[in-house]
Amino acid sequence: MSVHKRRIELMKVLVAGSVVGGRSEIIDITGELEEVTKVQRVPQLPRRRLLQVLHSTRAMDTTLATFLAFHNIMSGRSLGGYINKLGQSNPPLRQLSPGEVQQYQNDIVNLRNEYMHRAGGFPGGDSEITALLSNMHACLTRILNL
Repeated sequence: MSVHKRRIELMKVLVAGSVVGGRSEIIDITGELEEVTKVQRVPQLPRRRLLQVLHSTRAMDTTLATFLAFHNIMSGRSLGGYINKLGQSNPPLRQLSPGEVQQYQNDIVNLRNEYMHRAGGFPGGDSEITALLSNMHACLTRILNL
């Protein structure tokens, strides 16, 4: 089993075992995570890596939106907005520290935005995808345990 596939399987278990797992959105979230491993068959490496960024961050985006909705926390409609919202005081949830918010913004949101909003931008290698998935897993673990 590849490193990416193992990380995706761990993220699927994490999300399914959280409050998000009982919501209808879990089907779409799981589907997006499964796409990350399915695109391994795409022969063009830059395209494959870009699709992995797209599908993994869409899964995370929907997971965070669903998590916030479950807790009746209103927020914007962006991955960065969700993370920022979790850095504010939101009873009954504990909040992310300012350092965590900045770290997740840099390691996940800004990286995703670089590839999604800049023509010709592609991840440089599998190590970037591995790091992104690792950072996303850490972020989801932290947030889903608030």
